[in-house]
Amino acid sequence: MENQPKYDIDNSFGTIVHWAERALINRLSQNYRSNGYDITVEQWRVIANLWNREGQSQRELAEAVRKDKTGMTRILNGMEKRDLVVRTPDRTDARNKRIYLTRKGRELQQALVVLTRKTLDEALKGIAEDDIEGCKKVLRRVIGNLREQDGEP
Repeated sequence: MENQPKYDIDNSFGTIVHWAERALINRLSQNYRSNGYDITVEQWRVIANLWNREGQSQRELAEAVRKDKTGMTRILNGMEKRDLVVRTPDRTDARNKRIYLTRKGRELQQALVVLTRKTLDEALKGIAEDDIEGCKKVLRRVIGNLREQDGEP
């Protein structure tokens, strides 16, 4: 056992990325709740994506927010119950559903963007813009490396 390599899990790249993600998600959720918005970060990702491109198919939306089919269905079911989105049959293939924001979903945009920016400002306080851009570049490279190994584009 003495000759086995040691692994400092608390200082590993993956652990630090995970902790940063969890801290950001927790603060974002806290900021939404404390301002009266009962929205999860998963729902935020769907809503923000639809603000940019409404009428996506459920499959396209799942790919955009990196969710599997079951997870996307679960998220959309909850959002539909809360009147944030509506699923309508595709005009060319009724088996496919197109996802649209309801008026209530669209009305959340301004407040949620403000709260999200506030959260990011809290998270990135005191960090130089060049460091932030460098970090994003490294993380995009990690994602690309792993997708490439999985045969994804």
